[in-house]
Amino acid sequence: MRVTGFESNNELLSIIGSRVKDFRIGMNLTQEDLALDTGLSLRTIINIETGKDVKLTSLLYVLRKFSLIQNLDGLIPDQEVRPSDMHYLGKKRERVRRSKKSEKDDTAWKWGEDE
Repeated sequence: MRVTGFESNNELLSIIGSRVKDFRIGMNLTQEDLALDTGLSLRTIINIETGKDVKLTSLLYVLRKFSLIQNLDGLIPDQEVRPSDMHYLGKKRERVRRSKKSEKDDTAWKWGEDE
């Protein structure tokens, strides 16, 4: 199943779990073998494969075992500094501030709104 972006979090966890299970079976590993190799409990491996919510570090151990950890680079790409940011800021942006326009109260009285 391809991820379209319209799935719920639970559906995504189920997809990830199914893929982990398929990959584990493809590597000819039992759940017990994967648990021993990753240092995770058997219950955690079962939870991952059944789409339960688990800690991110647990998934990282599994990805490392499957030699898929480098694929995380494509998950959230490194943000490059845009030339316009360098021109105005002189360095990479590290935070975002609200503009002063958005801080104004839109409920304030204005001329011509007597009715």
